[in-house]
Amino acid sequence: MNTKFSLIHWNAACSAAALVAVALALSGMRSLATESTANVSTNTYGSGKQFKTTVERRSQGDLSAEDLHQASLLTSQFLTHVDQANQELADSHPDTARTDIEKAQSLVRVIRGLLPTTTVTTTVTDSQGKEIYRDEQQVQDDQIPIFTETWPWKWSNPLSRPRRTKPRSRV
Repeated sequence: MNTKFSLIHWNAACSAAALVAVALALSGMRSLATESTANVSTNTYGSGKQFKTTVERRSQGDLSAEDLHQASLLTSQFLTHVDQANQELADSHPDTARTDIEKAQSLVRVIRGLLPTTTVTTTVTDSQGKEIYRDEQQVQDDQIPIFTETWPWKWSNPLSRPRRTKPRSRV
């Protein structure tokens, strides 16, 4: 099943993307997975005549096919809450929107807990081998495929508003 978006939904998509970015940034970058295996890769750049840059990536955690499907399902639910919050804000119902935003934030914490983390260490040394720069960052791949079967909308016409499978409640 192909999901299509139209320009009518562009503003909603932009608002949703902004809320997603904020929620992901607020959620932190630490994984809650307890069992992990470290996978290390190192790349070196530069001739070393003046400088040499080394980038080490140490990945921890594994994402099984079942966990990926779970993350996809939860991400779909997350997007549903973000969309609902966006609609409630547009309808001037901030309290209802707040509830959906809190639910979305809760799901982000769960999703982040499922995803493996990678520690990226960048080191620059001069020609004598003296370290002149070092940076370490925790990163997490957050591009999760969405299985369209889990999306709560039916997209029959890309130029019309999506029809929800369950009605929205009005407060």
